[in-house]
Amino acid sequence: MGEHSLFGGRKSMFGREGSEILVVDLNLTPLMDVMSNILFFLLASFGAAIVSFLNASVPVQSDTPPPEMQKTMVVLTVQMAKDGYKINASNDWLQQEELNQLKQIIPKAGKSYDDKSLNAAVYKIKEKYPASETLMLVPDDPNLYDEVVSAMEACREYRLDAKRKVRLFPKVVISGVLKAD
Repeated sequence: MGEHSLFGGRKSMFGREGSEILVVDLNLTPLMDVMSNILFFLLASFGAAIVSFLNASVPVQSDTPPPEMQKTMVVLTVQMAKDGYKINASNDWLQQEELNQLKQIIPKAGKSYDDKSLNAAVYKIKEKYPASETLMLVPDDPNLYDEVVSAMEACREYRLDAKRKVRLFPKVVISGVLKAD
C-alpha cells in the first residue's frame, strides 16, 4: 500500500486502519528569502554609518633636530581655560627667560574665545621661530567641539591679505589635563 512522495521516500501510514495518509513537505524557500534579506540589510548598514574625523596628529618622539633649527623652533601650548587662552612655549635649547617672554593670556571677548587675537599672537611667535610646526591644544572640560575646532583653525594659518596666507602650526595635537579628585 505504499505511495511515493515527491522526494523519493515512501509515505508512511499512521494508525492501524490506514484510513489517512499524511505527508509533510516543508517549504524552506520563504524562510531563506527572509534570512537573506536580513543578512543583506545588516551588511549594508555597517557601510552606511557616517563617521566624522577631526584632523589631528599624534605626538611622536623623533630624533634631535639639526643645530640650525634648534633655536628657531618652539613647541607652542595653547590652553583653553575658562577665562581665555593661555599660551606657553617650550624648547630644550632655549633659555627659560626667552621662553617666559612668549607666555601670554588672551582673555575672552564677552562669552566667547577671541580667535582673532589668538591668530595674531601665534603669527608673531611663528615670525620669531619660523621652524616651529607643532602646537599642543589643551581644551578645558566644558569646551564645545566648535570652540576647539575654531581654535585649531586660528593656529593653522594667518591671512596676510585676500590672496596670501601664511602657514603657522600645521601639526596640532589635542591634549588634556589630568585633574586630581
